[in-house]
Amino acid sequence: MILDDSAELKHNSTTKFSIGQFYFQHRQLIPLLVLSYFVGESLLTILTLEVNNIGETSTSHYILNYQQIFGFCAVVLNYIIYFINRLVFRFTVLITLLLGLGNVLTFTLNQHKIKFGLTGIAVFDYAAFLGMAAFVVLNLQSLLRFYNSSDNRAKTTK
Repeated sequence: MILDDSAELKHNSTTKFSIGQFYFQHRQLIPLLVLSYFVGESLLTILTLEVNNIGETSTSHYILNYQQIFGFCAVVLNYIIYFINRLVFRFTVLITLLLGLGNVLTFTLNQHKIKFGLTGIAVFDYAAFLGMAAFVVLNLQSLLRFYNSSDNRAKTTK
């Protein structure tokens, strides 16, 4: 029996790779990719060896604290959850970003301090802020829908 290659060629020509379709399927990864960039940059800085003038090598002078270790682990955990269960992924990324904004998790080595008022100092993690901005932009319609539905429920109970 002779195989008909024309059907296979037609099938392959209709299943072309589309960047728009790829973006639509995986756009929820963008906030996590933002965090991954800063985590990767931090890990690369830590793992880089500094060479003295004599030629001796010494390890980097950065020491990770528990906030950074948990932040790095949260990013890896979110990747695992993305490929296992995408329904839970949005919530875990949101929780990770909120913990980053609340300074429970840190995704960078350098923490920026901002002074509010006379004595209050807040530590600001710009990686969590950029990730949260990307999350809000990508999920704006869902957030507005959630806000409107909760507002309608509040009006009907009154």
